[in-house]
Amino acid sequence: MASERLLKGNLAVVTGASRGIGRAISERFAREGARLALVGRSEAQLKQVAESCEKLGAASTHVYAVDLSKPDLVEDFAKRVLEEHAAVSVLVNNAGMPPKGDGIVKGEGDMQSWQQAVNVNLVAPMVLTNFFTPSLIKQSGLIANIASVAGVEPMKGNPVYAATKWGLRGFSLSCYEALRNENVKVICINPAAVKSDMTEGGPYRADRMLQPEDIAETIMHSINLSDNAVVQDITLRLALSAMK
Repeated sequence: MASERLLKGNLAVVTGASRGIGRAISERFAREGARLALVGRSEAQLKQVAESCEKLGAASTHVYAVDLSKPDLVEDFAKRVLEEHAAVSVLVNNAGMPPKGDGIVKGEGDMQSWQQAVNVNLVAPMVLTNFFTPSLIKQSGLIANIASVAGVEPMKGNPVYAATKWGLRGFSLSCYEALRNENVKVICINPAAVKSDMTEGGPYRADRMLQPEDIAETIMHSINLSDNAVVQDITLRLALSAMK
């Protein structure tokens, strides 16, 4: 299967790997025997995920505690990965954050938080894609960008967050065009509400939200398509109304 060529024994970089969607993706890749570069802010949480992935069959795990809101640190991380590993086969740009105090309509926004969200949600994927693309081309690899339904339709409650996700989706679709003749698949996944720390206490019923594993399985589906097919852009909706 394609997953054996792309994942088994090969390096997959997963950002936001310490919990939620990132953890689910990392553990799913571990079952395929991938080597994993797990990226997040909490080294302790990343080590817990690494231990789980090793038990599930990961060929190796490597933990990188990086503040993705600081582009210079993202660049240093990318250089370190390329120095320490022969190649990158899969890049999952999953890390994301909502800005605090995004009451933009009421004039209550927090510009520092806006900039952090832009850096994590959009600039970091750009930097990592820029550094890893030459290796991905050699490996005939895959880039998975985890955007959001907030990048598909307007989001009046958090317009700055929506702007970052529209930007990520636009970046992903453009990279698909730029790399489609270089044997690199670029996919964009736009999930609706996913059960996670970010959505806890929100307006959705926990039993009706998407599960992190749904996003992991969507990536695996894309990986296992033939070399002639790619899921360019996919939106995962809630099957049932989840509003409380």
